[in-house]
Amino acid sequence: MKKLTTIGLSILMSGSISSVSFANIEAKTDLKTKNNDTNKSSLIADTSYTIGYQIGANMIGQLKSQGIKLDNAKLINAFTEAVNGEKPELSPKQMQEAMMMFQKQIEEQKKDLDAKHQIKTDNNVETQVKTNTDNNAAK
Repeated sequence: MKKLTTIGLSILMSGSISSVSFANIEAKTDLKTKNNDTNKSSLIADTSYTIGYQIGANMIGQLKSQGIKLDNAKLINAFTEAVNGEKPELSPKQMQEAMMMFQKQIEEQKKDLDAKHQIKTDNNVETQVKTNTDNNAAK
């Protein structure tokens, strides 16, 4: 009888342990699913931020290297509207005209810089020629 009671208790205990284990597995599975959803959500958020930051940093870096200044608030607003599929503030024709005028302005600025650089170069050549002439005369 004692053996039977011990076996019965063992079966009962193992059944209880099994049900507790299954409950723990289910709870862990639910937790893992929630964590996976949170991790996926976090990964998407972090990836989205990273891509956005890289686009902004690369674009601004390129523009600054060319001496171009923009209205950051307008830029961000337009970017957000485009990403959200909203109607743009400007028509495609207005955008094209703005870019053409902007490009023309940039080309004029580049010509001015090139002209200033050429004047500096010419002055440096004249100075160098004069220095060489003076040095040759002194010999």
